[in-house]
Amino acid sequence: MKIITFLLLLSIFSVRVSAEPQVSYELGGLSMEVPTKELADVSPWLWLKSFAGLDVNVDGFIFELEPKNVEGYKLKHSQSKIVGSVSDFSGESHSKFSDSSDYEALWYAQLDFKDREIIKHEESGTYLVYTSKGYRGMFYVFSTYPDKDKELPSNKWDFLVAICSGSSVNEHKNVSCSRQLLVRDKLLVNYSFTLENLFLQVKLDSYIQGKLVSWMVK
Repeated sequence: MKIITFLLLLSIFSVRVSAEPQVSYELGGLSMEVPTKELADVSPWLWLKSFAGLDVNVDGFIFELEPKNVEGYKLKHSQSKIVGSVSDFSGESHSKFSDSSDYEALWYAQLDFKDREIIKHEESGTYLVYTSKGYRGMFYVFSTYPDKDKELPSNKWDFLVAICSGSSVNEHKNVSCSRQLLVRDKLLVNYSFTLENLFLQVKLDSYIQGKLVSWMVK
């Protein structure tokens, strides 16, 4: 009897080892199973949590993806990975999240933004909005031209694409752009991409949302 029990346990152990390691999460009332190879967490306990099948009851996690291509397009230049985070947004205010009032001065070229500079990014069709002429250290990406003679949209996501920063104040150098996505009104995704890959932003959104859906337990 002991031998049979031992063999049965050994069989279960073998199945678990051969299966792709995953970590289970509960976020926003959604159950998710994320492959450890797509997690940026390098904690030595991560594999143990996965092997034991334990739920990780946390507010979120960090992912690290290495797509060979994004809808047929390869990531440009030095970026080979997409790194981002997923957090529980179910208890947060949607109206506060979409409120555009923080961008009022920039939109209307007021206060510290009287000397703003706007350049169209031809490859993506978006607009790079700099806080002052010639300054390249930090800027905003808008999907529409911020015409100060037109009303500011009440929902910032009707125009805000990303916020970017680089290592030089005089030129675009090592520029990284940060973007947020709200998935199913319950999960907040933050991810970054290089300025060279701005033209892929819409496809990156779709790719990441697809990943999240694939992690959700049906």
